[in-house]
Amino acid sequence: MRVLPQIFYVLLVRDWQPQEVTPFQGFAPGLLAHLPTMQRIVQLPGDFLEYAMPRADRLARRVAGVGGWTWAPFNSSCLPDLGISLLMPVWVMFSADATVADDVEAWRPKQPVKPLHVGVGNIAADLDLDELTPGVLARHCRESLAAAKAFRVDLDIAYALDAINRWTIPSPGPSPLHFSSHNVSAPNEMVLLSEGYRLSNGSPVEGDVNDSKYFAAIEESARAVISLREEAGSRRAHLADPPRPDLILFAPAIYADLDAAIASIRKEAPPGLA
Repeated sequence: MRVLPQIFYVLLVRDWQPQEVTPFQGFAPGLLAHLPTMQRIVQLPGDFLEYAMPRADRLARRVAGVGGWTWAPFNSSCLPDLGISLLMPVWVMFSADATVADDVEAWRPKQPVKPLHVGVGNIAADLDLDELTPGVLARHCRESLAAAKAFRVDLDIAYALDAINRWTIPSPGPSPLHFSSHNVSAPNEMVLLSEGYRLSNGSPVEGDVNDSKYFAAIEESARAVISLREEAGSRRAHLADPPRPDLILFAPAIYADLDAAIASIRKEAPPGLA
């Protein structure tokens, strides 16, 4: 039985009450402390194969929707219901709360393969978030694979170890765009981070009343991503996922009750908010 190539990233939060979530998207309050975690994850590989292949192949794989990250948020109280599978043994768990970290430490000795525990924001763990580098992750992958093999001798880990031993960390240099520090461009900027580009401080657009600056930040970041897609060219990996539309527009989900509340004051709201 061949081990799966995915690396599982787990963002742990404390239990929360329904009224504590954000009105848009319904994010649990603990997830807000994991914003640095999400930025770090994209600077790490999604699986064993990613860093073992040429850049153009890696990009084509991403465009095809094949090389994404396997990650999930969990309430730490749900840990007793989770178990690390020997077929997917490499787990990295992030704690941004001391109580959550204690839950992880109580749970992981019961697992056949021990996950790597990373602390976010001065939380005691195996290492701090800033110390989680591709090299550290490679060592954890090898240790986890060996531990899984010890439990199940028929497990095929050879291809995974071979790939990890051939990892080449992306390091193309400074970012081709100035990061605007706003959610309108953050997804595109994170794509660049995932390819090893270094952060480049730009002029933050948050709080600026001039819409043109938001439009410029979106356009600049989109063009930077498009240039990466062009590097991939027309490759076989695209066949896994046909070309998408040129433009995708979406609006954040909002709770129905809040939408009704906004509607009740809409007549009194300034035109720009109505």
